[in-house]
Amino acid sequence: MAEPAQWAVRVTWEGDGPNEAYFRQQFYPFGAVYVFLETTEPENSKRSAFIYFRTQQEAQKAQDNTDGNIVEGSVLEVVVVPPPSSINRSYLIIRNVSSSFTQRTSWLTFLTFNPKSCEVKYNQYTQQNEAHIQFYYEEDAQEAIQHLNGKMIQGQKIEIEFQSIIGRQSPPPQNKPRPPLPIPQQPTQEEDEKILYITNLNSRTSQQDLELVFLGFNVARLRIIPGQSSTQPSSAEVHLLSSEDAHQALMHSIDIKIDGNTIGIRYNKKKPIPDPNQTQQSGSTLRTSDIDKKSLFINYLNPTTTNQSLYEAFEPFNVINCNIPPNQKSTAIHGYANFSNEIDSQNALENLNGKKIDGSKVKIKYKQFIPPPPQNNKREIQIKNLDPSTNKRTLELIFKPFSPIDINMNSPQSGQAQIKFTYDEDGEEAIQHLNGRMIEGKRISIEFQQILSRQSPPPQSNPRPPLQIPQQPTQDEETQTLIITNIDPIITNADMELIFMAYNIEKFNIKPLNSRFETRKGEAFFNNWEDAKQALIHVDGQRIDRNILRVQYKKKGNNKGSIQ
Repeated sequence: MAEPAQWAVRVTWEGDGPNEAYFRQQFYPFGAVYVFLETTEPENSKRSAFIYFRTQQEAQKAQDNTDGNIVEGSVLEVVVVPPPSSINRSYLIIRNVSSSFTQRTSWLTFLTFNPKSCEVKYNQYTQQNEAHIQFYYEEDAQEAIQHLNGKMIQGQKIEIEFQSIIGRQSPPPQNKPRPPLPIPQQPTQEEDEKILYITNLNSRTSQQDLELVFLGFNVARLRIIPGQSSTQPSSAEVHLLSSEDAHQALMHSIDIKIDGNTIGIRYNKKKPIPDPNQTQQSGSTLRTSDIDKKSLFINYLNPTTTNQSLYEAFEPFNVINCNIPPNQKSTAIHGYANFSNEIDSQNALENLNGKKIDGSKVKIKYKQFIPPPPQNNKREIQIKNLDPSTNKRTLELIFKPFSPIDINMNSPQSGQAQIKFTYDEDGEEAIQHLNGRMIEGKRISIEFQQILSRQSPPPQSNPRPPLQIPQQPTQDEETQTLIITNIDPIITNADMELIFMAYNIEKFNIKPLNSRFETRKGEAFFNNWEDAKQALIHVDGQRIDRNILRVQYKKKGNNKGSIQ
């Protein structure tokens, strides 16, 4: 994780001089993360601004290159300002939030870290909103930074810092240590270590609200199960990316209150494994090969029910589409609901069977069929739920670590794409690292391309040659920061963050060039060593546009000397 911004330069000048846009343009190439214009009295012609950096070296380089510059007749005086003598470690400021970021948004986002107060303020100098969060304990604020800094909220990557105590401000009172958090028991053999089950949700708490509450714990998928009526509480299933994410989410969420309701939270019970040969359905016994457990048959529909109203009834259970066959002559109108997985289909069946849709009590069961034995082509994956704006280059960058050989965006289904790989292992790792990720505001799902019975299976592929495993970082190297060299001139920071998305990159920073003969270089910051190691293994030597990237661990202590 990148260091919080603490070093700064103070810029002073006489007269109108530069504005904030000028400072951003001039200082961001040196690693600046925030610009603040100081308030001055109207009659005072002397102006000043603070530009914040993460390291002393960045601040010093910015001073060396800007001190004495003349802007609109004003001479800039630039001095380096060391970190403040005091930091309020129980108070956070959240920047780079969207214009629609509200107090409710901030409260939900930080709820699992026990905030004392949340307030959204408009900064007239930056002309942007900021969220100010005060905590009861320093440990809560520290964990909030650890889990939430750099997360995407409403399309913006938020930046979180402790409140700096400068000038004549009084230091904050010393906080007592936080009482120990309750440590949940380990999941039993009957419980799923990556799925949490939540009860007693207020019916007005939406799925988007709950995604904010668990944002800091790497949610893969989440769905709310409505209560029997609008006045009864809802429940929810939260699927996390790892067992550690689930453990942390559970530990921080015990007895929290959302929209006035104290929620219950526990590990979810594992779904019972049915007899492989038989499945009970509506009083009859069917072989599992006779039913499609991702599709439901809905009978006794109201004649006025449409595809759209049927879809709305099943929407809380993540239905893909609904279809009522036209021109039905029977008085018992039927339709179908299709899902992406058996869990969603089963929950819809359990919650809606026997309920009324458009005034008619419906009867629901699994759709019957005899499917061919499923076979997967592990060298071809199908991506679903893509945003319409997602283009081929975005997917090329995201899947580059897995060496795709073809990307097809011309799927007959909206929001889908197919990607082919040379080896089974590449397809398996692509699904492992990217399934459930957010791409341009949409949570994607990835599965292997299935081989239909009439299709020939793909020829057997040779095992992938072993990937080159780097040596362990030395004591002189950072374990969570990588240096990337030989970056193509057309590549942006956003492009590089897409390339490292699979490995939970926190931030990428392309360094300014010192001469036109120098190749472009940058730093990639990760949350842990395992992510950094996997990123190095899979990205080093990859060709991005016209250049082959070289990746290595960053040297400690000397920012200038670490990129060579």
